[in-house]
Amino acid sequence: MTPLTQAISIDTRNAFAYYNRGISYDRKGCYHEAITNFTSAIKIEPLNADFCHNRGFSQRKLGNFAAAVGDYTTALDLDDKHFKAYYNRGFSYDKMGRFEDAILDYTAAIRIQPQNANAFHNRGSSYEKMGRYQEALSDFVQAIALDERQANASSYNSRALVYDKLQRYEEAIADFDHAIQLDPRPQPNLTLTPAALLDEVRTSLTLTLITYTHFQEFYFLPQQRLLLSEHGAV
Repeated sequence: MTPLTQAISIDTRNAFAYYNRGISYDRKGCYHEAITNFTSAIKIEPLNADFCHNRGFSQRKLGNFAAAVGDYTTALDLDDKHFKAYYNRGFSYDKMGRFEDAILDYTAAIRIQPQNANAFHNRGSSYEKMGRYQEALSDFVQAIALDERQANASSYNSRALVYDKLQRYEEAIADFDHAIQLDPRPQPNLTLTPAALLDEVRTSLTLTLITYTHFQEFYFLPQQRLLLSEHGAV
């Protein structure tokens, strides 16, 4: 019997024991079990926004984006300053193709944390999918400026793709080159013409970089909040 299970057997009304066990199940990839435990925690403490938020996080991992949106919305009803609920609901809306709603949520998240580079990056991605390239470009510029210490190759890659769509090819190549310097996976053939070089770089970087921070999500641990990527260890 695990300590958390033992704690629950001693006190079946211990909401945080269910909550913490839900986190452990989520870490193991047992998302259905995680949801069951988060649900038990919510039944005991229905006004805890973090419990609802984390259940939404596990729902998202199962591809249940509508259910995730429901949980994030409940979290926001309980705490309208819940940055991560706005951020992750925006993520889910984007996955559902509801880009306008995603943009609204990322904008709300930015109002709460105006120095958060990931929120600008993800809003830029939603703008790009809508063909609103100037707004996407502005957000990627801001994400890069805010994330200068992290040297995020993905934001340079994303900005380069927007430059390409705006036919600003020299700037696109410069950003792809910067992204390659930050994350040197396979190097392009520099003897190619600029157009061919752009195609080769775009293909390789889109496959390798877009998975890093094209979307990042947040997960709550008890008493603290940690940032990690969508596919990172919880």
